[in-house]
Amino acid sequence: MRRCYGRRHSYRHTDYHLRQWHRRRRATLQRNLLIGMIATVTLPLMTVPAIAAQTVGDLPSVIGLASTSLPQDMLIYDRRGNLLADVGDQGDHRVVVPLSYISPNVINATIAVEDHTFYSNSGVDAGAVMRAALADYSHRGIKQGGSTISQQLVKQLFIGPHPDNSLQRKAKEAALALELNRIYSKQQILEMYLNTIFYGSQTYGIEAAAHSYFQTNAHDLTLAQASMLAGLPQAPTQYNPLINLPAAKERQLTVLTAMVDNHFITQKEADAAYAIKLQIYPPTNHYLAPYFVDYVLKTLRQQYHIQPGDRRGYRVYTSLDLNLQRMAEQVVRDQIAQKGNYYNFHDAALVSMDPKTGEILAMVGGNDYNRPGGWINMAGRDREPQIQHDHPRARRPPGVSNLGRGQRLRALCPPELRPQVSRGAAAEDGNGQLAQHPGGEDGAAGRAAERPQRGTADGGNPPDAAR
Repeated sequence: MRRCYGRRHSYRHTDYHLRQWHRRRRATLQRNLLIGMIATVTLPLMTVPAIAAQTVGDLPSVIGLASTSLPQDMLIYDRRGNLLADVGDQGDHRVVVPLSYISPNVINATIAVEDHTFYSNSGVDAGAVMRAALADYSHRGIKQGGSTISQQLVKQLFIGPHPDNSLQRKAKEAALALELNRIYSKQQILEMYLNTIFYGSQTYGIEAAAHSYFQTNAHDLTLAQASMLAGLPQAPTQYNPLINLPAAKERQLTVLTAMVDNHFITQKEADAAYAIKLQIYPPTNHYLAPYFVDYVLKTLRQQYHIQPGDRRGYRVYTSLDLNLQRMAEQVVRDQIAQKGNYYNFHDAALVSMDPKTGEILAMVGGNDYNRPGGWINMAGRDREPQIQHDHPRARRPPGVSNLGRGQRLRALCPPELRPQVSRGAAAEDGNGQLAQHPGGEDGAAGRAAERPQRGTADGGNPPDAAR
């Protein structure tokens, strides 16, 4: 004890002051560290948006996208909805169909091999990007892609099929994919993807690919066919079964394995699908009733200023009866074979019409459309078709309705070939609005409107969206 100014104070050891000094020092250090951490985190967050905006640049708007707004083919049908012709653009084909019409085999195979986290990611899968980078590094080459279905879609719609590998392009692709998922549902994105993506052989979208490779439609694709097509978008030429069947089968096995791993199918189902020997067809632009198809296209071009190259997805329904057309073609062939040599003729033409309405039921312009000069239509040469009005509520052929931006028209026969019957046509756009077109008041022969999907030799009904 010691006295200080007359008071008693307990003696304080110097260790006490040392502990107090250490405590204050730790508090100061912790405060400085906290301030430094806040600055470290905050400053990049403040600068990254500016840097990112400068890197990505101006982004196009993703508002207003829809499958029906995609460029697509003109489809021409007979009176019962059987497909006569799929008129593309210089060999390119796309036929838009709704997601509900597409086979679940296609949907599951596409998700399994392209983006198995499709329903859970927000448009960009960071894990897939890292796995792809590691795989590419280990193989010293591009072996995996890290792009999600959303990224592939925006690449097709906004960036182009052959983009560069710059950081700016990838950042823009990721930003657009995130924005796409913010605005659209997963079902809408998947529908747009399956109608947009390139499958090789000048086919865009799953419906055109199904017709081109297997002469079927997207609704009826089997597991074996779907797994073959789902593997094409990654490298359409390399995996094209018409060009490199072994590589296509190897890719098909990859797709089936991914489906097994993601529990879409069993291993037994995968083995059975892989063992199937698929019949694959080369691309073709074969038309049924080609002379009549040419006649319809000429009428649309001259009277409505509609060109197949417009790619607006017209669906054209005509008065032609495909069964009667086949009978008429056979009659022409039989007459030439039986009487051609005797009467010294080797070609013939035939037009069959409904005497009550003047509608064309069958048109054969020659014996062989594909021979040199055979495309000349002797049934309607030097005769001009006309277009007339019909009642706005004129009935559509049974089981047929609009698809996308398709339109409804009626093509008529030349006046010298038809009876005098008062009849006509109307045009209907994809919004259901009827538009009147000028024309005479004589009788009608053909009927036309819009169409979806390419057909086979036996016709085939349009998809649900066109019913």
